[in-house]
Amino acid sequence: MKSRLILLVLVLVVSVLISNSFSLNGQVRFTNPSLKAAFGMYTSWQYDLGYTGGLEVNTALKRKLFSIDYLHYREMDLFWSSQPRENYNQIAAYLGTYFGERLLRLDLQTGLSAFWGVQRGDKYVGGGSTWGGATYNKERFFELGIPMKIGFKIIPFHFLAFGIDIKGNFNLEKQLIYPLLTLEMGRLRKKK
Repeated sequence: MKSRLILLVLVLVVSVLISNSFSLNGQVRFTNPSLKAAFGMYTSWQYDLGYTGGLEVNTALKRKLFSIDYLHYREMDLFWSSQPRENYNQIAAYLGTYFGERLLRLDLQTGLSAFWGVQRGDKYVGGGSTWGGATYNKERFFELGIPMKIGFKIIPFHFLAFGIDIKGNFNLEKQLIYPLLTLEMGRLRKKK
């Protein structure tokens, strides 16, 4: 219940900030809506290794870039992995800017995120998988985080872009940093 309330407050605050800060005669005029799919690997300061993937919705207003994303993180399962496998989720709202109008573009963004998931606890429960490892108690968590993103993309067509994003999520529970390969579709630039 607490996590849903915090998430609802996050969405409302971002909505109010966007609508009040960038309105023209009471109307918000966003341009260049797009949808981005991303996949990559992550690591944390605790030497975890895993893969991540998700979707991001972007829109722009006068060189300001607004994004909302959902990412799912899953720990790599090696032969000797301990149980339970750790997995995390993130919903984030970003605000930033971009440089470049034609073929190349650089995005710089930061924001606020809800970050939650399951991780192994400190309590040893027993033997692990067939190939080794150990079983620990399962701990669920929810944190607010500060996500950051640096993105580079090539826009060969006005509706399609390929790129690389370097993202990080900094919170009290788990700090992650990860590169993502991205495919973005939408109205990315004006036609020639």
